[in-house]
Amino acid sequence: MEWRDARRHHGGAQIRDGHRRNADEDVSSGTRRCCQREGNSGQVQASAPASVPWHQGAQASGADLLPEYSKAKAESRDFITYLNFFLQFAEPPIKEEAALRESFRRIGIEPGKPWNPTQFDAQQLAAIDAGVADGKKAIAEKLATTYSSNGLFGSRAQLGTDYLTRDAGAAKGLYGNSLEEAWYGGFVGDGTKPSVLHFSKSELPQAKFFWSATLYTLPDRFLYANPIKRYSIGDRTKGLVYDPDGGLTIYLSHESPGRSKESNWLPTPAGKYSLVVRVYGPGPDLISGKWQLPPPRPL
Repeated sequence: MEWRDARRHHGGAQIRDGHRRNADEDVSSGTRRCCQREGNSGQVQASAPASVPWHQGAQASGADLLPEYSKAKAESRDFITYLNFFLQFAEPPIKEEAALRESFRRIGIEPGKPWNPTQFDAQQLAAIDAGVADGKKAIAEKLATTYSSNGLFGSRAQLGTDYLTRDAGAAKGLYGNSLEEAWYGGFVGDGTKPSVLHFSKSELPQAKFFWSATLYTLPDRFLYANPIKRYSIGDRTKGLVYDPDGGLTIYLSHESPGRSKESNWLPTPAGKYSLVVRVYGPGPDLISGKWQLPPPRPL
């Protein structure tokens, strides 16, 4: 599930915005494990058309061309091809990571340099492959137990050298806001099984600014085109009806829950979807982790 910051939607097209961080924070987050036993490696993925100019409007040189993306390469030792390309935009390294960067060179990780696995013998390549497997396993385990954005996003000073948490933040959504600015959470649902997301009055998200629940299709993570053209629902939704006791019930289903309930209906595809809740200006209970998003219940 992605928690990328998405504050505005128009005509079914998602517009993303968020805080831009130093490039070196993002690339170092996915590479911390690159040198233990000659290659403890995290995974870095790039997504782009084949060999397009990196700087639009500039005369392209060899260093300006983004390598053609291959999922198989990105998930193997060849991820170093992409890492080396991006590291050239994160120069010079901060002094706290200079020694780490130097150790990366032992396995061919160098800014702007081509990745050449033929310079290593079979034993060294096996160690690098084992490091890649270790890194992927550690990241998968971290993601499997990460249910909210608490502690995932922030500055280098806030996250420090907790590279695994930074990996999880990058996987969940690059450029996510710090917790003081926004809280993110959600779940994966199934549109063939109508459900409700119910907040008692005391469970409503504490938001200084606003909160929203946005639905995305899976696996492509697009907004879901639907007959009522509703892509998210929250405290700014016009006509939203609260329960008599002050609580709120949101209906999640492919088919209408009934005309009287459509004011609180967020249409879903007839299949898997991802619901992402974003709370901007979260209250102290969200920041401390005391508040938890209620789980969906069968309708």
